Amino acid sequence: LCLSWELGGAGERAALALLTAVLLHEGGHLLAYLLSGIPLRRVIFDFRGVLIRPEPGFYPFSSELSALLAGSSTSFLWAAAAFILFPPAFWQASFAMGLWSLLPLPGMDGGEVVSLIAGRIWPGCDHGLRLFFICTRALVTLFIALGCLAFQSPLPLFWAACLWM
Repeated sequence: LCLSWELGGAGERAALALLTAVLLHEGGHLLAYLLSGIPLRRVIFDFRGVLIRPEPGFYPFSSELSALLAGSSTSFLWAAAAFILFPPAFWQASFAMGLWSLLPLPGMDGGEVVSLIAGRIWPGCDHGLRLFFICTRALVTLFIALGCLAFQSPLPLFWAACLWM
């Protein structure tokens, strides 16, 4: 991977920008979990990215919420710094990563935040929450399909497939 902006291709810069965005985003979660004292069960690397799972248990609401939001917060802070210091691919990848992770879908940071808040406000709201997630998934899939049409690219289909797994 060539780190010189003049010599490296756009694809290499985009790959490096995305890798940097993912590592910093997940690093934000990891740091927040460690600082809050929530033990981690596992950290998984797969084709969709990185997955950090804490040990099951009851933890303070503020600790869980801050750990869930730490990834996107780190992404947005890095995007602001990268906007000034690096080529556009870096801030764009980080900003997109922060927004993407806040989608209210199961397994995403946004979905976990919605679930945490809903469980705090309305204990036992599982049925309504499931319906909310189904509707949200349908809307996101529709927007991805529209993105395929607008950009004339099959790449958004890959992300749609990842959402349904």
